[in-house]
Amino acid sequence: MTARPRDSESPRQRIWRRFRTNRIALVALLYLGGLVLVAIFANVIAPHDPNATNGPINSGPTAQYWLGTDSTGRDILSRLIVGARASLEVALLVVVFALLVALPLGLVAGYSRGWPDAGIMRVMDGLFAFPALTLALAIAAILGPSIRNAAIAIAIPFIPGMVRLLRAQTLAVREETYVEASKSVGVTSTRMVRKHVFPNVASPMMVQLALTFGFALLAEAGLSFLNMGVQPPTASWGTMLGDAYSFILSKPWPLFPPGVAIALTVLAFNLIADGLRDALGREKFTAEA
Repeated sequence: MTARPRDSESPRQRIWRRFRTNRIALVALLYLGGLVLVAIFANVIAPHDPNATNGPINSGPTAQYWLGTDSTGRDILSRLIVGARASLEVALLVVVFALLVALPLGLVAGYSRGWPDAGIMRVMDGLFAFPALTLALAIAAILGPSIRNAAIAIAIPFIPGMVRLLRAQTLAVREETYVEASKSVGVTSTRMVRKHVFPNVASPMMVQLALTFGFALLAEAGLSFLNMGVQPPTASWGTMLGDAYSFILSKPWPLFPPGVAIALTVLAFNLIADGLRDALGREKFTAEA
């Protein structure tokens, strides 16, 4: 069976071929895929009840508790597995909330120009005036601690950056020759954005979203560490860090499992973002692609 000529590949097939040649990014994608499966089937995989306090206090790894126990005798491995669900859920909600707000604002600002562009960007500039963590903490304090409120509080500081990126990409795409040609034959603005502008701004946004996942995971850990995000006894990697921090000098071991899990997961998202950036390159999408 002969291989398919590369000239006949679609843009998406070319992107996937380039991405899978990046072995590091592919390993990161496999790691995240495995982590998602662990989060989905956490209750089945966890060897112990994550909230049961039957074990010894702040013990290291043993045959029964592979990653030891925390300050109340709960199994760290079980809480790490179950905590992956809450941490990834918040990160996903952050990306969804931020994208739902930023996407229409960025497209309108970049394509319409004029007063919509000026009004939207002045609001974004106002949000940029606040430090991201301070703004997230203030919003979380107003809304109250919960998974949904933590996601909203973390998402809002990410919106201005996404809007600016989308606006810049839209400005570049709207000056392309094929866009001008489509305008000359009477294509409506709505169809223009849907068929030509959006597919081409989606590519750089994919890279930004991969990075945002990692930053959102870190932000969730920070809010939960400060008891402003996921609430005990629900396990998340941030709450695990908060519980272990009180014993950092006498019993530091419980800090390491959630800390390593957060570091590896954020690194995986960053590696995937690098792989997407290299794979996407200067690929162009049109209505026929």
